[in-house]
Amino acid sequence: MNTTQHETLFTELTAEQAAIVEGGIYRRLGTIRGKRTETDFVGRNVFGTGDPTQDYEFYIAKRSKVDISLAIGFGFADNIRFNLYDDRDNDGYPGRRIDNGYSVRNPLKNGVLAAGVYRVKVHTPTSTLGGSVQFHLKFNVR
Repeated sequence: MNTTQHETLFTELTAEQAAIVEGGIYRRLGTIRGKRTETDFVGRNVFGTGDPTQDYEFYIAKRSKVDISLAIGFGFADNIRFNLYDDRDNDGYPGRRIDNGYSVRNPLKNGVLAAGVYRVKVHTPTSTLGGSVQFHLKFNVR
């Protein structure tokens, strides 16, 4: 598939379908308002099964301070990273990356985000020294 065909395909797909085509998981978390929210545990095992990228979309109703962190449920996960993207144009693409990359040891703290739709992409390693890895994202919007 050439680049033009690839771009055409993605403009015709919803965000959920595009994430599936890219080989990842896409979950809508809905509106997060003044509360703590956690995702279900997800991850990969040492043989590389499971999805390499997890996408979480969320909406912020008003300008807020936001904390986003990874909580490890099982395994060695120092190399799991996540990025935050601005999707306020709501075109289904992740949009502009608005960070330098976050990890277990480097969570987002007191990030000020305007009202709108945002997406977090979690990148899990193909394999880890500790075998299976399970994690979940924690959101705190205030």
